[in-house]
Amino acid sequence: MKTPVQSEIEHLALTAELARQVGHDFGNFIYSVFLQIEIAETAGNASPGWSRIKEDGKAMSRLLQELQRFRDRVVPHEAQIDLNELVRQVVSDLPFQGAAPTLALSAHPLPITTTPSAARHLVRLAIEDLLQSWQEALGTRPRLTMETARAAKATVHIVAAEPKSFPLPPALLEEPKIPSLLRATCQALAMRMDATLRHESTDTGSLIARIEFP
Repeated sequence: MKTPVQSEIEHLALTAELARQVGHDFGNFIYSVFLQIEIAETAGNASPGWSRIKEDGKAMSRLLQELQRFRDRVVPHEAQIDLNELVRQVVSDLPFQGAAPTLALSAHPLPITTTPSAARHLVRLAIEDLLQSWQEALGTRPRLTMETARAAKATVHIVAAEPKSFPLPPALLEEPKIPSLLRATCQALAMRMDATLRHESTDTGSLIARIEFP
């Protein structure tokens, strides 16, 4: 179980990573504005108000640099961790209604090199997303099984199923054209970590979220 201090550190790290992403995207926008001004000035189409825009842009650039430095100070560096232990930590920290997930973990350690707090957050979000999708489609809480294995990569399988198998409704099997905020957050976090998140189903009525770590 994480201590309150550890939870606060993880929350601060995720906030810092979000600040870095916003700063990066906004920095691209500022660069685009500066480039357009430079092109126009080179063509002799300068405007008197552009000098103020450039000064304001430089001030915002300095702010974005501070966001990057803030992120570098608080975001933990990558470390090698055991994927089995990571899954145990996530399951012990989540407040499940009813029975906790069944653990079917690899008999051997599965070392991965990643940012531990981000990896735990990705697994937790994937669990919450799977539960939310199931409940919205079926109105029930499924039985969860957490599996780990290594094929080409170290992988976590989050398996949702009912005690009695039955065909899943098409709405639950198809990827939504507009993903929920939770699903989009999962995909974005996986992409930033160079991990892969996929959803699939089985003939026995199970829905699976598969996370492959690099």
